[in-house]
Amino acid sequence: MYVDPFKNVDPFKNIDPFKNSPLLKTIEQNQKWIEIANQQQKNMDELVKPLIQHQKRIDEMLGPFREAQKITETFKKIADGFIETEEDIKTFKVAIVELGYPPHDTIDIPLLKKIARDYRDNGKEHVQEYIDEFMVSYYDEETIQEIGSEWEEKDHLKKRLPLLKEVIKANELKMYNLIVPSLLSQFEGLLIDAFKIKGHVNGAIQTILLDYLLINNKEDQSVLSFDNSIHRYYSGNILVSFAHGKAIASDISRHAILHGADTEFGKETVSLKVILLFDYISNAIEKLDAERVEAGRNAVNDYREENRRNNKKKKTS
Repeated sequence: MYVDPFKNVDPFKNIDPFKNSPLLKTIEQNQKWIEIANQQQKNMDELVKPLIQHQKRIDEMLGPFREAQKITETFKKIADGFIETEEDIKTFKVAIVELGYPPHDTIDIPLLKKIARDYRDNGKEHVQEYIDEFMVSYYDEETIQEIGSEWEEKDHLKKRLPLLKEVIKANELKMYNLIVPSLLSQFEGLLIDAFKIKGHVNGAIQTILLDYLLINNKEDQSVLSFDNSIHRYYSGNILVSFAHGKAIASDISRHAILHGADTEFGKETVSLKVILLFDYISNAIEKLDAERVEAGRNAVNDYREENRRNNKKKKTS
């Protein structure tokens, strides 16, 4: 019987097909390089780790200083903004008076800045082209009614309220010829009542009282105050000198209008100027303290006494 000598024998047993293979050697070499690279990365991480931790500690230490620097930069920007706004307000004070309007503290700062910069960059003539339209639009009928409502709350205006209410009503009806002379007639009385003055009052005494109302007010001379500008406006427009037959220097000249020389005052813009000025003067009077009232009265007495001495000298000379 024939027996197969290779039966149950695996001819490929113990034979490694990749033994001494170049591919196997390449793979083994790459694995070694990978292991070396991994080890170097671990070594590098160990070296860098302290540096990272040190940097974190530095960042933690510098954190408050960096925040302080940011805060400082923020405050600087705010300060620069204030300086810029302050310059705009100064420009506006000059501009609005030259443009024929009294400044009023209800105007929005952004609009104030726009007018100031336009005036500074493009000149008075350019702003003059639109200032009337802007003012009557900004101080519209609703705003004038709000001003009138505030007048009703002021104690020092109580005896003038019947007239003032009619002024507001006349504004609704666009009866500007009634508003202008009605309010102009009240300015002198406002000042006289505020300082409790008796006797004859001329333009010089009005100027003295105006000084103590607006100029000699040390408590309210911030850049945001329009007192100096209002004083200049009142003196140059309400109290401006006037003579019949000569050119009228102001469209709200008290003397020219109340003495019948100016008859062209029945305009919305002229009415608005008088209303805004009256409101500002009224608000300023509300802030008067007893010390300034007494100082104003003393100044008027000194003026009158000096006048008496001068008149006496003239009579004896």
